[in-house]
Amino acid sequence: MNNKKLEKYGLSLLCTEYNPSRGWYNIFPFRLKKDYDFEELKWSLKKNEGIVLARICIGDFKDRELDEKAIGQINDILEFFKKYDREVILRFVYDEDGKGLENEPDSINLVKRHISQIGEAVLAFKSNILTMQGALIGSWGEMHTSRYADIMSIRILMAAMYEAVKGAIPLAVRTPAQHAALDDNTAKITGFFNDALMASQTDFGTFSSDSDKRDEEYRYVDECLKNGVLCGGEAVNDNVYNDGANAQEYLRKLHVTYLNSQYDDKVLNKWKDCGIYEKISRSLGYCINIESIKTTFTGKINFTIKNIGYASLKQNFCLVISCGDKDFTSDVIRGLEPGQSVNVRFDKKAVTNGGTLFIKRLNDNKRIQIFNEPI
Repeated sequence: MNNKKLEKYGLSLLCTEYNPSRGWYNIFPFRLKKDYDFEELKWSLKKNEGIVLARICIGDFKDRELDEKAIGQINDILEFFKKYDREVILRFVYDEDGKGLENEPDSINLVKRHISQIGEAVLAFKSNILTMQGALIGSWGEMHTSRYADIMSIRILMAAMYEAVKGAIPLAVRTPAQHAALDDNTAKITGFFNDALMASQTDFGTFSSDSDKRDEEYRYVDECLKNGVLCGGEAVNDNVYNDGANAQEYLRKLHVTYLNSQYDDKVLNKWKDCGIYEKISRSLGYCINIESIKTTFTGKINFTIKNIGYASLKQNFCLVISCGDKDFTSDVIRGLEPGQSVNVRFDKKAVTNGGTLFIKRLNDNKRIQIFNEPI
């Protein structure tokens, strides 16, 4: 639909730097016991990215509990991102050098104790945390190269994560096999973080090498994401699997909501060179598009909107026409799955004086920009 249709009704679309809970992210690495100048750090925040990944290394505590200063630092880090209205993908790790076995505790009980301490520290920021990735273990916290990467240990540690955050913060694991081992309560709030997206046919072992089993795992991921949890990560290793159309198809298949904007440069630059980078940028997570505006025979104004993004908008929302100090709001829309359309009607008086059109997410009243052209 073109702008002339909007102009006919005197409407314009709200423009924002970014829409909440989806898009590109930048990594902010921290190490507890090290001091940080947050006034200086604010200049590293990107204006057009509403998500950050805070990777917090607790490797200096692999043989003891977190102390009071460390807990205070966690609070300071999360307070910083809250101050600048950034949603946080949170990953606590023992290792930041690719040496998971060397840098993690010798006892799983200490890992569980750290998880409990972290839970107490982060719960106050639950509304600002998009998801918590992993369970501290493995190289770079990626749940591999660890003495605790066996399925039973994963089940124990992720259950500890669930208990620590009281089921109030979404979690994420690396692979479908790990997810399938979780208890029911933990599984319902757990999504996936895939730091090897399209790196190979199996995403470097994220999925099975057997094609039939791999298809089953894709279907399993699809079912899990219907609970409203998220999938995201990094696109790495320039190869045919992340070429143009292949990349777009795969990101849609996995309903990817967030991607690293820094790595892998070769893949990201390839997407820019072939003209799909902006398409992927728009498609990450949800993307609400106006399909049509019509006046009905009863005099109502009917908007047809469609989610053309990779993933769902799970939260309840409403369409808003804002004119001066007056807002006209639609009936509540209970989420929108990818590819799903919905009709939204307003009385004609809502557009009598024109106005600005946007979506309001009802759980936090955040405004969401709508688009008026297909991707």
